[in-house]
Amino acid sequence: MIDRRKIIAAGLAGAFIPVCAVLAQQPPEERKDVPAIDHSHDQPHAVDHAPPHPVEHVAEARPHMPPPRHEVRPRSPGASYHWRDGHWNWDGHQWAWMAGVWYH
Repeated sequence: MIDRRKIIAAGLAGAFIPVCAVLAQQPPEERKDVPAIDHSHDQPHAVDHAPPHPVEHVAEARPHMPPPRHEVRPRSPGASYHWRDGHWNWDGHQWAWMAGVWYH
């Protein structure tokens, strides 16, 4: 006995395959409601893993630290405070004076 489901499935498959082949050959439709993207100014994204020139490491000599500054110590804000003297701090380019402070 012939199974009707197999016949229907074969008929559907036979009708579906030609439609897919026709759709695959046609170019995609352009949507009129979406503005086109202009790719004329896009640059290719090339990756260059080599540095352009040999890297030279130049050691910069840090100038000597200036002598400590004389600071007038202000009055303590309380009996439990301690004075931290000012000091020179290298900021990567020059010496900067960090003033003394009372700390708790």
